[in-house]
Amino acid sequence: MGGWVSRRGSNGSTAEDKRRIRNSIEDMTHSDEAMKGILDGDLKEAVRWYHWVLYDMRFRIAYAIIFALFMGLGVPILIYNFVFETGRIPNYGSCLFKDNFKFECLENVHRSPTEDQCLRAECCYDDNVTLPFKCHHSFPSAYQYEVVNLVKSLNSSINDTQSVELNLRPKYILKSQQLIQFKVKLEWINPEHLALHFYSNLSTVYPKKLTQRGHQEKKGNFNGSGYFDVTYSDSEFESFYIRIQRNDTKEIIFDTQLGPISYTPYTLSLSTVLPSVHFLGLKGIQGDGWTKYILINGPENMEFPFYLSFESSRKAHGVFLDTMYPFIAQVNNVPGIMFTLEGYQPSATLHFFVGPTPADVHRQLHAHVSIFIHF
Repeated sequence: MGGWVSRRGSNGSTAEDKRRIRNSIEDMTHSDEAMKGILDGDLKEAVRWYHWVLYDMRFRIAYAIIFALFMGLGVPILIYNFVFETGRIPNYGSCLFKDNFKFECLENVHRSPTEDQCLRAECCYDDNVTLPFKCHHSFPSAYQYEVVNLVKSLNSSINDTQSVELNLRPKYILKSQQLIQFKVKLEWINPEHLALHFYSNLSTVYPKKLTQRGHQEKKGNFNGSGYFDVTYSDSEFESFYIRIQRNDTKEIIFDTQLGPISYTPYTLSLSTVLPSVHFLGLKGIQGDGWTKYILINGPENMEFPFYLSFESSRKAHGVFLDTMYPFIAQVNNVPGIMFTLEGYQPSATLHFFVGPTPADVHRQLHAHVSIFIHF
């Protein structure tokens, strides 16, 4: 304890006293015997509480932990709230993600929306975006649905397969958007042809929540062939999605979690990832770069909303958007695609043809559309 210096016996400078006190406290943190001398009279007078705070090695470890937490959590929060304008932050999802993943919001208005219009729609507004629009959906989007009940039924034309009809309602209440409930039906037409039907359900009120009928799992699936594995959310506790994966390669060819799903009395929007940038059809310019175009379907317009998509494994599948409503198609760099149909209570069916070669896809497509061609 000879290192301790009292104010009565010290003739040295104040700086020298502080140095000796610091060294003594540091030594004491490593010596149990020295800890017993904490009640010495000289120690009481020489050491103040702030000496312990400044010089005790145990406090320094706590300071290092607090500093690391501040740099890891506090600084990003401060940047998010003060560098970015808080008025531009939506209530759902995040706006801080790469431009490659962004889909335009309010894409069907006749002119670019203002910042106020964009925020009221629960979307993100960014002046510095490198894309040709400033208003885009958050990620995940505020436009989400949840399953409130479903009905499964056997398809007599295919052994051991089912069709599933899901009743969906908006997950969030958006004041500026009149999102309403609608239905989705998943159905295997034959082992090479899967159909997803989207249609209105305005005539019914919101049903009760899921009953105890074996639908408590967070996801369901059904297989009508050995080509595709189809999964979907059937839980009221998570956002609805549909994911289609090729069985042998495990490659995802369709997944609605990339962007919004929305149904209003006059629009239907849905989006999906694409397995690669190599896809043909929809009259758009595919490849690198964001693009948007309008298709007006119908016999008089001679526009056929179909695309042939090549997967990373070099296998191919086809998607036919069967609808009589005009729609806007957006393609981003993920790559992904988003459809927005316009019209009163719009409905559509997405037909998936499993391939796996381009020739197989064309054969499967022809087998479907030839049913409706009459000479």
